[in-house]
Amino acid sequence: MVDVARTPSDGLGDSVGPGAVRVRPGTIVLNADRADEERLRLVVVNAGDRPIQIGSHLHLPDANSALEFDREAARGFRLDIPSGTSQRFEPGASREVALVALRGNRRVPGIQVKTTADAELGQVPGIQVQTTAEGPGIQVETTAEGPGIQVETTAEGPGIQVGTTADDPRIPVQTTADDPGISVRTTAEGELGRVRRDG
Repeated sequence: MVDVARTPSDGLGDSVGPGAVRVRPGTIVLNADRADEERLRLVVVNAGDRPIQIGSHLHLPDANSALEFDREAARGFRLDIPSGTSQRFEPGASREVALVALRGNRRVPGIQVKTTADAELGQVPGIQVQTTAEGPGIQVETTAEGPGIQVETTAEGPGIQVGTTADDPRIPVQTTADDPGISVRTTAEGELGRVRRDG
């Protein structure tokens, strides 16, 4: 998926130093190895008065409370979007989103107090409340069933954030004392920390 070799035909010539990273053109199927029961689609509505962003690996039930959706069905799921990206919901916006089940140890520490303190979590099939040295968390053992959905994106499409700008996907790496080093712009002004704040 990542091409680190330069070619004379890329039009970039010597303006790109060693270590330049560009995404190859073509279609990328996200989470292609996932089974149907690890996928789900939900409608999310921003009932608030401010834009809200959800990060790619946020446990969806922990999202901002101004977002209205079936939080019980979303337990154990995250957005099926490229890692490190987010989806933005404008006030009043309604959108169907694709979800994919969490993997790994599948232990999800609650970000919001209501998530970790919810006494009914133990009654939800496949979910156990666990208390550890780090605090309460959710152990997801099973996932809700959903239709098989595959999300695709392209190197030119939204969600792939590589390089300095959408039109200049390069990461120059320091090669001389005069070179300032790595220059990467991944957010617009005012967006720094928004995903962290809004959850």
